[in-house]
Amino acid sequence: MQDHGDPPIHPLHENRMRTTEQDYSNSPLGLVESQVQKAVSYWNSVARALAKCSVGKGQAVVLDSWKLRLTLERIASAATPMVETEVISQAREWATSEQRRAVGRFEEVMVAFAKTQSASLQGRFPSYILNGHLSVKVFEHDGTTRLGTKLIQTATPEIVIQHVADVLDDDKKRGFKPLEFVEQLYAAYHRALGVRESAASDTSVPVREVFSEIVFVIQPKRFRATPCAAAFVDYSLDMFARDLARLVAGGQTSTREGHKLHLNPASRTKEAVAIVVEGGLRFIGRIAFA
Repeated sequence: MQDHGDPPIHPLHENRMRTTEQDYSNSPLGLVESQVQKAVSYWNSVARALAKCSVGKGQAVVLDSWKLRLTLERIASAATPMVETEVISQAREWATSEQRRAVGRFEEVMVAFAKTQSASLQGRFPSYILNGHLSVKVFEHDGTTRLGTKLIQTATPEIVIQHVADVLDDDKKRGFKPLEFVEQLYAAYHRALGVRESAASDTSVPVREVFSEIVFVIQPKRFRATPCAAAFVDYSLDMFARDLARLVAGGQTSTREGHKLHLNPASRTKEAVAIVVEGGLRFIGRIAFA
């Protein structure tokens, strides 16, 4: 017997079907489907989060046990449990054990990394300083690491050193000329001050205002001639802090004309820029030239 497909829908029934379709989302079936869609979306996001708990490929995969613990908490707290409690418990114990192992090998990894980079390394876990100006501080309790002024969402040493390597590589590519930088700093200071020759030589300016100005001072001539994104040179607060630290470490704190830089301490750390000075952090609040 030949199948001729579904019979045609009478216009009257078609009209009724449209009405039913419009109300479908509020029907019992529609509400169930909506909940199922939300559950699917939720568990897909959990699956993506689990995938991000490991970094690398093949034999070089590294587990971020802190991220794993957070993702396991999401799974355990789900309104409709999809993973057996015993499985979650075992995974938590494993993640905790991996966290301890990561903490235990952090210093070994950091020392080996510094050697491969021919970088100087000061400090002991959880605080280090590389090349005299880059601070690395690990926060074991929440699995984060502060690298300079940036907070990285991991404390797994093999992942952290990749971030450190990127920073060191950036410093190397940018280069650093102390006298040129202090001249740029002086120009930015005057731009932030808002006046030129009439300003008192000892007037100080908030360090973050100087940073905002130096971003434009360092731009190349092609950007000044034709301002566009392609000609713009990125310069972050983290780079600024490292350059200040390198300037202080090198002792070049005066311009060609003898204007001496003064870095004044901050009364509020939120408004400050933290730089490494003689192996410790110093919070700069204001900048002045005299």
